Amino acid sequence: MMPVFRPATASDLAALIALNDAAVPHVNALSTDVWLRFLGGEARVRVAASPTGALEALTVTLAPGRAYGSENYAWFQRNLPDFAYVDRIVVAAGRRGQGLGRAAYADIFAAVGRDGPPVVCEVNLEPPNDTSLAFHGSLGFRELAVESVYGGSKRVAMLGRRCDGVAEPSLPGPRDGAVLRRGARGVAVAAEDAHGAWVGGAEAVAGIAGRGVLVAVDVAASHRGRGLGARLLAALRREGKAAGWTGLSVRADALPTEARAFLIRNGFAARGDLLDLEFG
Repeated sequence: MMPVFRPATASDLAALIALNDAAVPHVNALSTDVWLRFLGGEARVRVAASPTGALEALTVTLAPGRAYGSENYAWFQRNLPDFAYVDRIVVAAGRRGQGLGRAAYADIFAAVGRDGPPVVCEVNLEPPNDTSLAFHGSLGFRELAVESVYGGSKRVAMLGRRCDGVAEPSLPGPRDGAVLRRGARGVAVAAEDAHGAWVGGAEAVAGIAGRGVLVAVDVAASHRGRGLGARLLAALRREGKAAGWTGLSVRADALPTEARAFLIRNGFAARGDLLDLEFG
């Protein structure tokens, strides 16, 4: 039976610290003072416990305007007017792979509400955390940007999604004036800057069994690193659904490593020689 998430209290402090620290280095350790500030109202801290009372999962979510010294949190503060920042979701080692991560996000989405701000987070690209990237992609998160943080020691994908179950189009990129449009050949979208100059495009053609075949996703060098590629792919997904396709596929062996990683970050999954994206 899936445990129900509840608000954490001061009586959970020791168990919170123990559960969190057991997951280091996938999450960072926090001082007791930080945990007390979180529990005192700086953050929304939720926990799920077993029938015996042992903590099996925890979540920490912050709104804008908090005095939290995270470079990743600060990036969202600079680039989005409102958000619900998921600082961490930690699941006990013996309970991983049993749906608690999805249950944690369901609890967060329900709290934010259909009309609430985007839910955002970051996932490490260097050092890589491919499992987390695939998990967030399956939940409809899309890449907003890629940033180097903490003196270049980490490279992270900034991710976001709405709570209403609509995964596409992705959230607007915060630093460009690109617009999306539908092309005439197959399904294609183009991005232009505020002056009408081309800055990126994506294209797919009809394949077999009601699926599309991804042909290209290309972004001008001047606009890379802003999440525009993810926006183009999200728009292509939206237009593909409108055309009646059930998904997109591309041959994985024809792609450079960086291109494969980008597609996986944005919801594609490896199936044999293909990378597939199911529209759902």
